[in-house]
Amino acid sequence: MSNFFKKLKNFFERLKPRRFLSAISNFSKKDKIILIVFISLGLIGLAWFLINNYLENTQVVADYGGTYIEGVVSYPRYLNPVIIDNNDAESILEGILYSSLFKNDGSGKLTYDLIKEVEETETNTYLLTIKDNVLWHDGEKLTTDDVIFTTELLKNDYFSNPYSLFLKEISIDQISPLTLKITLPQEYFFWQNYFTFKILPKHLWKDIPIENFVLSDLNLKPIGSGPFKFQKSIMDKNNRITQFNLVYFNDYFEGRPYLNNLIFKFFPDYNSALSSLKKNEILALSSFRILTESPTNFSRFNITSSSFYSLTFNLNETILKDNQIRQALSYALNKEDIKDKLNLSFKPINSITDIYLNSNFISEFDPIKAKQILEEAGFNDSNQDGILDKKMNKNDEEVTNLAIEILVLDDPDLNSMAQIISQNLKDIGIETTVKSLSFNEFNNRLQTNSFQAALIGQKPIVKEIADFYTFFHSSQIPPFGFNFAFYKSQEVDELLEELRVLNSDKQELLLQLGELIKSDLPIIPFFQEETNWLVDKNFNIPQIFFINSTGERFINVNNWYLNTKRI
Repeated sequence: MSNFFKKLKNFFERLKPRRFLSAISNFSKKDKIILIVFISLGLIGLAWFLINNYLENTQVVADYGGTYIEGVVSYPRYLNPVIIDNNDAESILEGILYSSLFKNDGSGKLTYDLIKEVEETETNTYLLTIKDNVLWHDGEKLTTDDVIFTTELLKNDYFSNPYSLFLKEISIDQISPLTLKITLPQEYFFWQNYFTFKILPKHLWKDIPIENFVLSDLNLKPIGSGPFKFQKSIMDKNNRITQFNLVYFNDYFEGRPYLNNLIFKFFPDYNSALSSLKKNEILALSSFRILTESPTNFSRFNITSSSFYSLTFNLNETILKDNQIRQALSYALNKEDIKDKLNLSFKPINSITDIYLNSNFISEFDPIKAKQILEEAGFNDSNQDGILDKKMNKNDEEVTNLAIEILVLDDPDLNSMAQIISQNLKDIGIETTVKSLSFNEFNNRLQTNSFQAALIGQKPIVKEIADFYTFFHSSQIPPFGFNFAFYKSQEVDELLEELRVLNSDKQELLLQLGELIKSDLPIIPFFQEETNWLVDKNFNIPQIFFINSTGERFINVNNWYLNTKRI
């Protein structure tokens, strides 16, 4: 082999450029053209060989760099996981800034986040080991001290957190800085879902009195353990945060995220956000609205949510105690028409379990049947004013109008939905009013049972299927749970309890539960949420199919990328 290289070296030494050029000068014009063609073809062939060899022996992989900019219709106030989120902005930012023990994998199943290992040591007792390389954004190490601290905060009634009741019923013991022991009072299929809450850093919050939590600067300059950390925020003259900038956390326990920055711009309404998208001022936007036209340079994701909307009845109310009345109301509501008029990306449902049993929606709108049921219940329009009435008691001298007040949160879309529902009921002779309330007022009226009907967004715990226990079990009547209808059914209680057993036939139990709720009608379910998400096509984002909250769209944001390279 060495002799070959020596000969090759001697050949090029003898091949003097001057002698080579002199030889070419004696070529005819035709010979020169042929020579140039052959040399060109040789160079093209060599280039093709080198490029093809490079492409065959390398692969495209994600590279670092790039900035993602999303528009959000709402403004954040408290970026604190123990304070209940009031809007999408808070849910999104907390989902990125903080970590949890378990998290949704994007399909409705659970996967580990901070957890390294789960071991069942005895019946209903589990050892949870967290990863040993988790750091807070300020460089401190995350330990089980932080987990215990956060659970104690969530158990405090001051925060009215939905995790509170469950956490009060179980035993959580610290075994070591990295190990916890969880003891459940009974077998429970959904227990891991209650550990998807975000963890707060004890060393920063421990000296702040609970009543002063909302006043802390840490709510607006949060320190978490997620893949991105706080960089800066921009406020307007009204002290609203109009922009929030995050930068990658180099010491994130799953490795440095590919993107350098995430920027969120906040808008008062959907139209102003959409206008910003069309001007390329933002690169992504999510909404429940149906998008008839999508900008061509954007990918579109349709994501199913566990959340659904329903009209909840107060079964302690004289009129609404009558199942006939509730059945009539159900037939009077045109769900397809409501959806079309709202132009929202909602999926109409007949039963609470349709979401999890993949049932097809069949319209049950029948105003004639609704009127017939009310007539059978003794309601007539005795004074021809368009409102049904009757004497509620034998000794009554005057008739009482069939009237219902619907409570709704002060939200434009929900108000529109309530107004259409109200008109549907007026069409069959029911005097209907809509009362729009702030979050605190709305919640207080539900908790104190001082309402007739309420339009409520409900979000069950989901682990492949949903746990409706807190909405319908008789033990969950306020203040213990979210059974705002004050619904009591021994048969439903037994089904809900059986659903929580590890090895029960959950599909069959869900089917039975759905039929019972549909028959008793403590609520009329309307729609399941579906999110439309537009993202600039240059971003590579893994598909997400199912979320429990808006923030879960970002569960794998550390794997998103804009740039690529070959290796």
